[in-house]
Amino acid sequence: MPIPTIALTTVAISALGVLCAQPAAAMTTGNPVISELAPSGPGGSRDEYLELHNDGDNPVSIGGWRLYACDSASSPSLMTTFPAGTILAARGELGQYLLLAGDEYLGRSEHPGPQSPDIWYSFDTSASDGWMLTDRYNRRVDGIGTGTGEGCDDNPLVPRCRWGDAESATRDFRARADADGYVCGPASPTNSMG
Repeated sequence: MPIPTIALTTVAISALGVLCAQPAAAMTTGNPVISELAPSGPGGSRDEYLELHNDGDNPVSIGGWRLYACDSASSPSLMTTFPAGTILAARGELGQYLLLAGDEYLGRSEHPGPQSPDIWYSFDTSASDGWMLTDRYNRRVDGIGTGTGEGCDDNPLVPRCRWGDAESATRDFRARADADGYVCGPASPTNSMG
């Protein structure tokens, strides 16, 4: 009879000096999604942001994960790699969101709510019409598209929002039957403190 094994991600010594181990699933079973996108804003094509949200009941470590911009003319282009130790808290807890913004993002003055970015990027996404989130093994986790020619496979397309009028495409979590459902509405970016 084979001996059962368990994958370990963290080993710690408790206050009693007992060696404790956490199963790998403890930090990988959240549900990180691209929850809101504004590929441009009142400040122009580089006044952009993308919001991640953990819609799962457990926290998830996204250190080493990547965000790509996509277009129909080339392979996905790396925008950023999340730093080691980046964790999205469980749904309903502080830290369940992460806000990424382009270097010309005007969020502090133009958008309501907690809008100071957690991560800035300088990648020019003005030619992009799709975005893709991958895990540290470069497996696709989620994606979103704004055009039919976008180069990230299987991305749900968002409706055409009035980006220049401070609208964004927001994932509608109430529509559980259509988990990829996005709606246009007032931009409401939320960072890790929101």
